Amino acid sequence: MRGLVFLLLVLFLLALVLRFDMIFYLGYFLALAYALSRWLTHRALTRLEVRRLYTDHVFLNDEVTVRVRLRNPTLWPLPWLHVDESVPIELHSPNFVRAAYAIGIRGQAELQYALSCRRRGYYTLGPLRLAAGDPFGFAREERYLRDQQRLIVYPTVVPLTRLGLPATLPFGTVPATNLLFEDPNRVAGVREYTSGDSVRQVHWKASAHADTLLVKRLQPAISQEMAIILDLDEDAYTRRYRVAASEWAIVVAASLAYHLSTNKQPVGLVTNGHDPLAEGGAAPAILPPRPGSGQAMQILELLARVQLNPTAVPLQALVRDTVLPLSWGVTVTLITPRTDAHIYQAMHSLVRRGFHPLLLVVEPRLNFAGIAAQARTAGGHAYHVWQSTALQLLQEATP
Repeated sequence: MRGLVFLLLVLFLLALVLRFDMIFYLGYFLALAYALSRWLTHRALTRLEVRRLYTDHVFLNDEVTVRVRLRNPTLWPLPWLHVDESVPIELHSPNFVRAAYAIGIRGQAELQYALSCRRRGYYTLGPLRLAAGDPFGFAREERYLRDQQRLIVYPTVVPLTRLGLPATLPFGTVPATNLLFEDPNRVAGVREYTSGDSVRQVHWKASAHADTLLVKRLQPAISQEMAIILDLDEDAYTRRYRVAASEWAIVVAASLAYHLSTNKQPVGLVTNGHDPLAEGGAAPAILPPRPGSGQAMQILELLARVQLNPTAVPLQALVRDTVLPLSWGVTVTLITPRTDAHIYQAMHSLVRRGFHPLLLVVEPRLNFAGIAAQARTAGGHAYHVWQSTALQLLQEATP
């Protein structure tokens, strides 16, 4: 631009000195071309359509292909366009993607790059910086797209047996002798219709085949709810195991939630971890127990976001404040790195309120037999889910 201004000054000086009209016309033409090119380039860059196309919810170790589509809807070409996209350093190195394109009249281009989802988490793509120029090289315009789009990488989900837990824990659907608790999803056979049977229990296909009215015979069962309370208080973890144990605790919570949801059991999650989407990130995140795959996805998404919290509510206070709205008989699973007298008191308080406490310890403990004994004294059960394969599973999930 400075060169153009200098050229225009020289032309006008020559025109004044030489009294040559053509030089005036040339200067006017250059000034008009500069102003028009700058305005049209700014208009084309402002109206440039930008769309990111990608899968925004993925599992660990998936590879995400991001396509940034650029479309010029105007009648003014962009002979050069620089694109600078900011990406998370955890998923791509370096933390930017740059490219240059030439987009013609109503033309389009596409920037494509891949993200390796090696770590669970909540990530953002962007902001995006665009720089363009006019066909004559007079002007350079820039545009910043500060809106960011999210990418959720779910935590690892492993079978209960790989966690070191028995396949049949004291939660889930349990047999009941009282027929009041018949489960409509557990059909044991059919029987003849008797007066008083609900029409909704009629097995129409079997009735048509047998030419008599038959109703479903159901297995008696009680579907128990579970509330998972995940301790992500940074001070509760030993410095040596802080990163590995906290990540393992999240894996344990995700695996339990997925196991229960696939068995059609209501499950909820409460954690004192730092949630970047919460206001201030300090308030405990609460998902009340509900059944269904949608609830499982919400829990996995929350577990993908949360991190250790240096100002977290202690576990015993978290238990006291969050179990009040829960139904009687809910299994409350505490996932924590260590235990103390306050936690045993919280377990005993849960028993007195009609809940079933379950304690899962996610750090190495030499005297776990003593922990298990104190948990039984408090009225609950304790399991040590930290084992030699824990670090191996984390290494497999995070190459």
